[in-house]
Amino acid sequence: MSKIQGTVRRSNRLQYSLIALLIVLAAACPAARAERPPSACLLPEDTLVFVSVLDVPDTKARFSRTTIAGILNDSSLQPVVSDVLAGIDKQTAPLRESVGLTTDDLMNLPQGELTFALVPREKGPPAPVVLIDTGDHVDDAKLLIQAIVERIEEAGNKLSEKKVRETPITVFDSVGRAQEDVAFFKRENTLVWSNDLGVLEKVLTLWDGEETATLAVRSDFSTIMQRSRRHNPKPQVMWYVNPMAIFEETARDRMEMQVALMMVPALGLDGIKAVGGAVELDAGPYDSLWHAHLVLDTPRKGVVDLVQPKAGKMTPPGWVPADASDYITIHWDVPATIDKLRTLFDSFRGEGALDEFIATRMSGPLGVDLLLEVLPALTGRFTLVRWIEKPIAENNNEAFLLAFELLPEAGGDELLRHVVQKHAVRFMRREFGDVVYYEMIRPEPPADQPQRRRRPFLPCVGILDDTLIIADRESLFKTVAATQAGGLKPLAEADDFATMIAEMGQLTGGSDPVMVRFQRPAERTEAWYERIRLEQQKEEAERSRPRRGPFAGLERALSNHTLPPFDALRKYFPPGGAVLLNDEAGLHYTGFTLKSP
Repeated sequence: MSKIQGTVRRSNRLQYSLIALLIVLAAACPAARAERPPSACLLPEDTLVFVSVLDVPDTKARFSRTTIAGILNDSSLQPVVSDVLAGIDKQTAPLRESVGLTTDDLMNLPQGELTFALVPREKGPPAPVVLIDTGDHVDDAKLLIQAIVERIEEAGNKLSEKKVRETPITVFDSVGRAQEDVAFFKRENTLVWSNDLGVLEKVLTLWDGEETATLAVRSDFSTIMQRSRRHNPKPQVMWYVNPMAIFEETARDRMEMQVALMMVPALGLDGIKAVGGAVELDAGPYDSLWHAHLVLDTPRKGVVDLVQPKAGKMTPPGWVPADASDYITIHWDVPATIDKLRTLFDSFRGEGALDEFIATRMSGPLGVDLLLEVLPALTGRFTLVRWIEKPIAENNNEAFLLAFELLPEAGGDELLRHVVQKHAVRFMRREFGDVVYYEMIRPEPPADQPQRRRRPFLPCVGILDDTLIIADRESLFKTVAATQAGGLKPLAEADDFATMIAEMGQLTGGSDPVMVRFQRPAERTEAWYERIRLEQQKEEAERSRPRRGPFAGLERALSNHTLPPFDALRKYFPPGGAVLLNDEAGLHYTGFTLKSP
C-alpha cells in the first residue's frame, strides 16, 4: 500500500507542478502588456518546430566564458582563427556593402530574443517564422530593412502593404526561385518575417492577447521547459519539435504516407508527443548543460511501450580501464521488451510469428537459442567503452567495445564456446594470461573482386567477470583483461570520474538514472588533432586536393599555419558526463561539461 500511495503522491506532485507552470506561462502571455510577450506566446499551439535564443547579448556574454571561446581566443591558435574569420569576412563583404552595415553591426542586431519556428498552414508546406528583437539598434534594423526592400524591388517583385491590427505588414510577391511571397512587420523594436501573410496575422492576434491557444501553454511544451531549467535564471537556448505533427503535415498531400499514417495508432507511435530541451552556458559549476526531454504518452503502448530502461548499478565494472575516453552504461528490462514486442509483432503477423522469426533468422544461423539460452542469460546491463590507442598514428586510434553483463549461473563460457565451435572457420582461439578469447578471422575477398582498403584490426570476443565483451581490436581486449586482473588502474578509481559521479547525483535530484555517460573529450580530440598535425608534416605533393565549399577557408588556414601541440589546448577540454532518467513524464537526458580548473 505504501508503494501505491507513494506513486499517487508523485503523480499528484507532477500534476500540481504542471498546473502551476501553466498558470505562470499564462501570466507571461497576458491580453495586454507594456513589453513584448516571449516568442512562445506569439506562436500558435500547433507550431511544429521552435528554436529560440532567449537573450542574445546574455548568450554571447556567457559563451565568451566557455571553453569553446577559450580555444578561439587562445594565442597559439590566433593565426588560424584570424585566417578563418578573414575568409568569412571576405565572403560576406558584398552583403555588408549592400546593406551599409559592418560585420559587428549585423552580429549585434539581435538585442533580445532570436527565434526560428515552423508553423503549419492550410495549403503548402509549413511556413517559417523568424523573430528578431533589435532592442535599441533601431537604426541598424531600418538600414537592413531598407536594403532588403531595395534589392527585392530591383529584382522586379511587386511590393504591397497591408495593415493588420494597426500594424503595417510589408508583402513582396513571388520572391526567389520558389516564387513565394515574403512578408514582414516591425513592432516594438521586433522584426518578424514569414512567407505566409496569414501566419503573421496570427502572430499579431496572439500578440494582442485576442487568443490564448499559444505554444507556451501546450502541456508537452510546458513539461519540456519545466524539466529543462536548472541553474541559470533562464536557459540560453530553448527548442521544441512535434514529430508526429510534422509527419502528418508531410503526409497531407502524399497518398503513400497517408497509408503509413493510418498505421500510427496501431503501432502506438502517436504516444510520442514531443521532444525538446534547452542549453545553458556558464551555469554555476558547469561550462555547459544540455537538456533533452522526450514526452511520451501515459500509459505507454505499442512501439513506445518497448522502451523499457530500468534503474541499476552505474559504477564501471572492474575491467574498464582508467584511461577510457568514453564510458556509457545502461540498464534495460529485456524480458519486458521481448514480451511487448511479441504482442505487437504477433498482432500483425499471427500468433507465434516473432518466435518463429527469431528461431529461423537468428537462432539457427548463430547456433544457440536466443529466446531460451541467450536472452535469459542477460542481466540487462549493456556497456560501451571507447579507448584511444597510443601512440597516435595516421590510422584509426579510437577503439571501442560492447559489453553484455551475464548472470553468473547462465554458463556464458559454454554458450560462447558453442557458438565458436559452430563457426570454427571464423575464429582463432587466443590466450592472455588466464583469459581465453577468440579473434575473428577476416575472410579473403575473391581474387576477381577489387581490393578494398581494410581495417588493420581484427575484432575479438571473450568473457570477463561474467560479461561478454566484443572489442574491435586485440589491444583493447588485452587492456581490459589486464585491468580486470589488477595490472592496470580501473576507471572507478579515477579522480575525474568520482567528480562526475557526484555531479550526476546533483543533476538527478535523487532519482535513479537508467543510463550514465562519462567522457574525456580531450582524449578523443587529441586523436584526430594529432592526425591533422601529422598530415601537416607531409610534403605538399602528398596533400589531398584542396577542399572546396564551406571548409575551404579552414583548410587554407591549416595549410598556412603550424598547429600547436595539443597539450597547449588540453585545458579547454574538461571531462563531461550525462544521465538519462525514465519516469511518467517520459525520458529526460542531461549532458554536461565542467568548467576548466
